[in-house]
Amino acid sequence: MERPLSRPPGSLTSIGSLQRNNRHDAHHRRGIIPGSDTAHLSIFGYPPEQYYKGRGTFEALGVGIKLQHGDVAFRSNFATVDSNMNILDRRAGRIATEIGHELGKGSNGLKIDGVEIIFKPSVEHRATLVLRGKGLTNCITDTDPHGSGSVLDSKSISKDGKKTADILNKFTKLSYEILSKSSINKGRPIPANIVLSAEQASMCHANRSNSDSE
Repeated sequence: MERPLSRPPGSLTSIGSLQRNNRHDAHHRRGIIPGSDTAHLSIFGYPPEQYYKGRGTFEALGVGIKLQHGDVAFRSNFATVDSNMNILDRRAGRIATEIGHELGKGSNGLKIDGVEIIFKPSVEHRATLVLRGKGLTNCITDTDPHGSGSVLDSKSISKDGKKTADILNKFTKLSYEILSKSSINKGRPIPANIVLSAEQASMCHANRSNSDSE
């Protein structure tokens, strides 16, 4: 299959010819509203339903994490919650990137039930979470509700997902404990006091938004 990027210079002209009313169908199946990840795959010639495994993979590669077989990667956000786990701000006030990197140090390198926690902030409130260990699966639900409400408990959506869901839930609670005690958050009107995770690298799309709700 020929990829658009393999064509000689000037191929953008041919792409432009597909436009209608100054819009380009970013998904090869007309009528489907893509997220930025699936849109890029489609534009570059890779059918999302064949190649897309979840946003977490993109996030991990973007921050330089070399994924290994069996890893579960998540797109994560620093967020702000109250003591009852009600979400006050999903982006923690869009904290400065340097603050996010400092806050992330306490959540990286942890071990939960023998599973290694790799946590690496990227830009502002955004971060990547990778679970590395044996017996993990991607088929679990998010802890991020992608809107207002409370922090969600991750649940298994496959017969072997309970372990991974439990570890993600434990990490989420642990991130709250660590970040709530951080001196960086002291006195901040919108403290970045929890990590929400979603869009794991999986073909299981339960409880997933594809609307770029960063």
